[in-house]
Amino acid sequence: MYRPRALVAACILLALGATTLNAETESNSIRSAVVKVYATKRSPSLSTPWKRGDGKNVTGSGVMLSPDTLLTNYHVIAYSTDTSISVNGQSDRLSATVQAVSPGMDLALVKLDKPLPADSVVASIAETVPSPGTKIQVLGYPKGGESLSVTEGVVSRIDYVEYRQEEMGLRIQIDAPVNSGNSGGPVIEGNKIVGLTFGLLSGANDIGYAIPCVEIQRFLEDIEDGKYDGKPQLWFESLLCNDKELREWLKLPEGETGIRFVRQPIPIADYPLQLNDVITHIGEFDVSNLAKVDYDSNTQVSCEYALDRSAQDGQVQLRIIRAGKEMHVQVPVFSDGHYLLKFLNDQQPSYFVYGPIVFGVANAEFPDLVNSMMLQGGRNAAMALGLFKEMQKSDNPYLMRRFARTESTDEHLVVIPKLISTGLTRDTKLLTPAVVRAINGKKVTSIQSAALILAAIEDEQIVIEIDDNRNTTIVFNRAELDSKHDQIMVDNGIVKSASSDLKEVWSR
Repeated sequence: MYRPRALVAACILLALGATTLNAETESNSIRSAVVKVYATKRSPSLSTPWKRGDGKNVTGSGVMLSPDTLLTNYHVIAYSTDTSISVNGQSDRLSATVQAVSPGMDLALVKLDKPLPADSVVASIAETVPSPGTKIQVLGYPKGGESLSVTEGVVSRIDYVEYRQEEMGLRIQIDAPVNSGNSGGPVIEGNKIVGLTFGLLSGANDIGYAIPCVEIQRFLEDIEDGKYDGKPQLWFESLLCNDKELREWLKLPEGETGIRFVRQPIPIADYPLQLNDVITHIGEFDVSNLAKVDYDSNTQVSCEYALDRSAQDGQVQLRIIRAGKEMHVQVPVFSDGHYLLKFLNDQQPSYFVYGPIVFGVANAEFPDLVNSMMLQGGRNAAMALGLFKEMQKSDNPYLMRRFARTESTDEHLVVIPKLISTGLTRDTKLLTPAVVRAINGKKVTSIQSAALILAAIEDEQIVIEIDDNRNTTIVFNRAELDSKHDQIMVDNGIVKSASSDLKEVWSR
């Protein structure tokens, strides 16, 4: 059938206009699902663990997944004692409760105390990660105004990186304006969530980061049983095989690539890998000499991605080369890294007080805080650097064992984060935080064991050996500690001499 060119052109323009209108309508619809999140945070004190910090009010963004459930970043609601949201920029605040979190992946699911109307707009999550070059919109409530902010940009890069607390995942880099307060807001393509904004590149213009949709879906599937288990981990350490002479020494066939197994941080009986095994494949993924695997035809990412995609039922299949021979082995994977120093993750720290002596548990927050302060510059950096040097000189395990692992999850370092200033401590010299090695000759392996040892002592003196290279020892008269304990508690506003998890073993 003959159609005039003008008519054909008009039809094309109308069709394109309808497509554009539909896309705009869809993106406008999802905007109603974006909310502003309010949190009052009271973080614990690392040196005075019976205290919490003063309330700090922060705001972020979130997106409704159902009339009573929203998704946001963990760092927005971490240590929140009061969480609420506002919808469509309204002044009314709706109370909410944190339901599930992944501190490592920086994700949190929050439940409204009272659901929104059943016909409220909610967002759906895309199934695939957008490719670099894809146009996206960033929605949220950054500082500088009360109404919804909408910025546009493109996906510029896909990586597989460490997020927080040694947990790794895919990350989207976006070339779009991202500001403080955008955290927890959705990155959308059309009418689907393709990512959740969580950060920006400091010192750069219009470079932000988002947690992609597949990581969000994985989190939601993980918490279906009511708790977050985490991603699979291989308990081994490896080195690159990018040196030609090394590959020849390992008898790696021409054209083969991989990474070299060197050690296990935690011994496992009948472990299938041996020193100098070369791991050439994780599942179906080829491992390069630089520990990379193909994400797609254009992008290589960390080989941890292959583990994430290939592990099943607590195991992953590896193809290895051992002394020139090809083998296939099944290797166990774990969700807990068994790190000696753990993050608090919204938990109040364990502690007990005996007179002027405060006992606590070493956590991962402290060494990370010292490192962060050193990077800030200025007075804080100088203070942190000075403390770091002194702790380093004395081989203080609190810093030296930051990434150590243990067979038992019950084992930890007991520390004295603070000696309260009283007449009993006037002449006592101790660099805190100090790790406790033994009390009256008995080895301390946990804060429970420290409390039980002290409670059972009948000797005249309390002798505390510090774990350092100086054989530091502090000594107190037991009768004086007992007689002045209550007054020290009162003078320092300490209501409870022990955290709730230790009340069965320490009752002073």
